[in-house]
Amino acid sequence: MPFSVEKGCAILFPTLPKGHHLCVVLTDPGEPVDTVLMVPICTVRGKHDETCTLTPDDHNFIVRDSYVAYALCRTARAYKLEQLVASGEAVDKGKISDDLLERILDGVRTSRQSKPFAIDFLNDN
Repeated sequence: MPFSVEKGCAILFPTLPKGHHLCVVLTDPGEPVDTVLMVPICTVRGKHDETCTLTPDDHNFIVRDSYVAYALCRTARAYKLEQLVASGEAVDKGKISDDLLERILDGVRTSRQSKPFAIDFLNDN
């Protein structure tokens, strides 16, 4: 069955110079047409946003203490994400747990690092 973008899915993206970065989709595709809000998960390396920290118990891809980088929230078109997974440029890492999704969503609204557009996007979708 082909990959389909939905709220709570985790996608592994290639990063430069080499490596990968896990992102979590926070909304189902919605307005503007076919758009989702997503946020990256970053490894803790010193000072970081402590709003939502994660441990290896939170997702099978996470192997070190990590955090949700609310300052880096962005929107993307769902069909483009699906194309990236289909081409092998990105990897579907399954859905995160409902509890973790709620923790991350709560953080969008409470983190000092969240951009107003991200909060508005959540409120509108």
